[in-house]
Amino acid sequence: MKPYIPKNLAPGISVYKDRYVVVRMKHGRERFFKHIGAVSEPNIFVEAEAVRNQKIEEWRTNRLNIEPKIELLGIEKAREIYWENHVKDLAQNQNYKRQLDLICDAWAMRTVDAITSRDVKDHVKFLKARGLSKSTINRHLACISGLFTKLDEWQALDEIPELRNVKLPRRNPCKHVERESEKDLVRKIVLTPEQFDLFMMGATIRLRRAMLGAVHSILRKGDLSALTKSANIDAANNIFTGLQRKSGRKFEPPITPQMWDLIRTAPGDQIFDFTNHDKEFKAARRRAGMPEVQFRDLRRTGARMMLRSGVDIATVQKYLGHGDLNTTQRYVGASGEDLQAAGKILDGMYKWPTMTEAPPCSNCGRQRGPETLDNAERLCTFCAGGFKAAIVRRVKNEKKSAVILTVKEFDRKVPNISKSVDIQVDPSSLGGAKWRVAQETLNLLV
Repeated sequence: MKPYIPKNLAPGISVYKDRYVVVRMKHGRERFFKHIGAVSEPNIFVEAEAVRNQKIEEWRTNRLNIEPKIELLGIEKAREIYWENHVKDLAQNQNYKRQLDLICDAWAMRTVDAITSRDVKDHVKFLKARGLSKSTINRHLACISGLFTKLDEWQALDEIPELRNVKLPRRNPCKHVERESEKDLVRKIVLTPEQFDLFMMGATIRLRRAMLGAVHSILRKGDLSALTKSANIDAANNIFTGLQRKSGRKFEPPITPQMWDLIRTAPGDQIFDFTNHDKEFKAARRRAGMPEVQFRDLRRTGARMMLRSGVDIATVQKYLGHGDLNTTQRYVGASGEDLQAAGKILDGMYKWPTMTEAPPCSNCGRQRGPETLDNAERLCTFCAGGFKAAIVRRVKNEKKSAVILTVKEFDRKVPNISKSVDIQVDPSSLGGAKWRVAQETLNLLV
């Protein structure tokens, strides 16, 4: 049966050999040809007409320099796109959700192209007035920067059709906004073994188990409280396994003998019991006289002690579960005690040389100074004939009453050893006595 072919085809659409539908057009010197498909395919002529109209519109736009229609994107819609295509799959999506809600509250009913660096700076001032901490403000800025970076990336790669003709800001509005300095917020408390023992003496049995587990596993409190015998122990490889609640990355700390004892003595499947933890920790902290210590300092204590014992920082980074080495360096930053200890190491390795005085010469009795040459006969360098004197220059002074002699001594065996001395002599003694003067001077030098 012969397929149906419309009688009135649009210009540019043709049927080749009654079997194939093609679009063939010409615009100036440019030619366009595209094979659409077989005549028997459903809606083939509708598809061909759509291709034809799209190409004509493209030529018209290029000829008249007509820009495509620009669409404006509201901050609420941008938040929805960012959530669906990026944030939803992150481990900390709930934290991001709160940050995005705060962004929408600040710039409600505004489009993303109208948000500038000035708006971000004003928003930071508003957050400071609300009493938010520096670290919270920095995380909020990171969320805003990530939102605009992703929108620009998706539009450049044409990955999301909704962003194809959307107007975005020329640059990220967070680019010229300085982050808050957190140097004063970095904790550097590290417990010594004596302080740890003092702390443990005033703690309950339940708290002692948690503190010992925190130091040996270097896990955060949330990860430590979730450890179970059935789900987080890999006995074959002697490690704990699981995902960090904070970052979603894997943690694989080894199980030490102390940790095996804690696992065996746990009454149930839960390895550590954090019931009434805050109350018990504050009481133990008060008894030990260390009110500034927090439970998270135990994680830093374990990492810092490993570094002091010679463990390389890459191993400590993997132990901590950090994704970036810079995070580890900041987390276990060097303290004043570490710097003093490093200075003592260099002091013991590099010292001022200790020179041994040689015995006097067996011929002339002079002290030869530091022992530098192998001289089995115990003769000084002058008596051994190793040095020679030479007059380098004779310079008359203005009164012509004296002559300056430069006497240079050098060693034939060690050419790099040399020194010179300028002496002033009477011109009348210069005749045949100049070598005698030089030799007397050399006697003074040796």
